[in-house]
Amino acid sequence: IYRKKFTLPKAIHDGPKEPVFLRVARHEGNILIDLCDESWQVVEVSATGWRVLPRSPVAFIRTASMQALPMPVAPGRGSMQPLWALLNVTPNQRPLVVGALISGFHPEGPFYVLNLVGEQGTAKSSATRMMRRILDPNTVDLCSPPQKPDDLVAQAVNNRCVVFDNLSGLPPWLADSICRLSTGGGFSGRQLYTNAGEFSVALKRPVIINGIDDVASRPDLAERTLQIELQPIPDNRR
Repeated sequence: IYRKKFTLPKAIHDGPKEPVFLRVARHEGNILIDLCDESWQVVEVSATGWRVLPRSPVAFIRTASMQALPMPVAPGRGSMQPLWALLNVTPNQRPLVVGALISGFHPEGPFYVLNLVGEQGTAKSSATRMMRRILDPNTVDLCSPPQKPDDLVAQAVNNRCVVFDNLSGLPPWLADSICRLSTGGGFSGRQLYTNAGEFSVALKRPVIINGIDDVASRPDLAERTLQIELQPIPDNRR
């Protein structure tokens, strides 16, 4: 009875500690990407290539809404062309999209704020959803902007990629928070069930936003933003 009662608290307080990661981690100079599949496989990316590991050498956490990434295809067999057939971006902006997607798998960042701008009918939400599913597929790919800082912290803690859909404007506190998310910063909030307790967390996340108007107009946010302008889609391409 004594061992059953006290073993778990002893392990929590006196056991060895190790960092945990969400979706992407650095390990021995390489990058590990959690596929979030049922077998808990990870992709190890090195300077010379990549391989699939049946067991991760680091600890990953998974939230209930995270979904699996597809298994990578063999070198030389992959292509970006199927994406360009669906994604409404001009050929001149395709390298920018690829750069933003690759940077989203960097283990530490800093990251771009990818801003998709276009008039009604330019498939902003569809483009955002596709990019989100490449980086961090989730049961809820598109989210409304948070109404208060605590909501933003909760979303950033539980998602590798933070996405805000169909923005019509950004209040100053949210624009400043997106800046801190992309390049790194501390966030604090009230602890649950307490009035005076506070928790703090350091976060850095890829961010994708979209809207009809350019909402990244504040200078500090604009310099972190990679803006992609989507074109109207003719009826024969719909």
